[in-house]
Amino acid sequence: MKRFRYILLALFAAISGVCAMQAARPAAKTVVETAVAKLRKAPSVKALFTVTNASGKSAGTLTICGKCFMMDTPELKVWFDGKTQWAYSPSGGEVNVTEPTPAELAESNPLSVLTNMTSAYACRRLSSSAAADKIELTPKGRTDIAKAVITFNPSTGYPAEIVAYGTDRSVTTISIRSLTAGKALAASTFRFNAAKYPGVEVVDLR
Repeated sequence: MKRFRYILLALFAAISGVCAMQAARPAAKTVVETAVAKLRKAPSVKALFTVTNASGKSAGTLTICGKCFMMDTPELKVWFDGKTQWAYSPSGGEVNVTEPTPAELAESNPLSVLTNMTSAYACRRLSSSAAADKIELTPKGRTDIAKAVITFNPSTGYPAEIVAYGTDRSVTTISIRSLTAGKALAASTFRFNAAKYPGVEVVDLR
């Protein structure tokens, strides 16, 4: 789980014409709020991402539907139905069942931080162009994250990359290869199905 602790936290002028750009482009906070609104409005969202940190590189998928999500990587598979979370480690051969706190959810959902960004983080634009909008988010309270730099794609309004800097000086980069909206999904999509994982030990930590 620690490998993914910063996946959630982080995603975005030329000197000439600065005044015109300042007037035309949305404020940093508005860019973040727009991305959050689009993600919340979609019946479901599927993201293909790659995580790079000191431990190496790993690719995975994340499917979100309201407060529910499912993340699938070679190292860890996570289901969350809005209350209960199942975290399956193929190498360990067991599933841990918990009722996570918001902070714990941020360790397993790479996009969950977006829902709290504007209230829990201060936004500051670092740069802006037709190709990318880089915004720095600094937590207002005490967290394990020192800051996160998010690169938004101006044409889609979605985050393209998150670089999270930990207070322990760790750096985690999450590259979002694609992010698409889809239809609403059945509740069972976000719950662990023991029948599909015979022999796996279920450890209930609730």
